[in-house]
Amino acid sequence: MEQGFVDLVLGCGSGPLFYDPARGRNGQAAHPIYKKVGERLAAWVRAIGIDDDGVDPNHGWRHRFKTVGRRAGIDPSLLDAIQGHAPRTEGEHYGRYPVEAMFEAICRLPRYDVGSGL
Repeated sequence: MEQGFVDLVLGCGSGPLFYDPARGRNGQAAHPIYKKVGERLAAWVRAIGIDDDGVDPNHGWRHRFKTVGRRAGIDPSLLDAIQGHAPRTEGEHYGRYPVEAMFEAICRLPRYDVGSGL
């Protein structure tokens, strides 16, 4: 919020936030622009020194979210709900997670120092 992300989102209207679909190759399904953006992000992550061949950099953010969330003491089923993972049991199908509960959990996550390059 401090860096203006909410304003960015509100100013973009509908559609993707981080790429322009019009820049794709004639809209061909075989070459969607979001894949190219993902490839560039993965290359950047590798370039800054994250070089574990066993981890796909872009999918790794989901693993990182779970690890950091566990360290913050966030309930595992709430972490699943935030990430859109399916409930594990029939009982977990009951009810919903209010957005206020998810927001409170996200607020418990530590801040990243973006300027440090980490």
